[in-house]
Amino acid sequence: MRSREPAAVARPRSGKARGATAAERALFAAAMRGTAPYDGRRGPAPSAAPPSVSPEPPQRSPTAAPPTRSGRGLDKRTAQKLRRGALALEGRLDLHGHTLAAASGALRAFVFAAHAGGRRCVLVITGRGMPRADAEAPFREDGRRGVLRELVPRWLAEPPLMDCVLATAPAQPRDGGAGALYVLLRRRR
Repeated sequence: MRSREPAAVARPRSGKARGATAAERALFAAAMRGTAPYDGRRGPAPSAAPPSVSPEPPQRSPTAAPPTRSGRGLDKRTAQKLRRGALALEGRLDLHGHTLAAASGALRAFVFAAHAGGRRCVLVITGRGMPRADAEAPFREDGRRGVLRELVPRWLAEPPLMDCVLATAPAQPRDGGAGALYVLLRRRR
């Protein structure tokens, strides 16, 4: 379906483009002030400074499930079984009540031990980040809860754990739902 152009920039029926008005030329000149003409090379000129304003990362809903990460070498059927929770769980790690430092260390030790033991699919329970009664509960600067829920998938996708992890997926409700992850480990070589 063709989109309709706004009436202000519509072309005449003759097919020829209309000329820019003086106000439009002044606005364009003001917008282009401080830029250099394009010389045909790809990318910015070496002396060009990076933009001073960086776009904000997209905000995820605090109740959104962690993203699924699938790696190379994962066939469609296994990926589907992982998402459905149909693979046999060979280990589980519960990170409830852990600090960030303790959770990171426990996750590394658990994943390395499971991988070394030849386990294939494990469950990591992060919790959903519900508020706790004590005032020292881990909250993000923006007030959202669920620090571990957000960081564990990132830790699994970064070195050194990424060498052991083939894929991750949010767990089914029977295994912890949004507060848990299935982790499919690579086969030992």
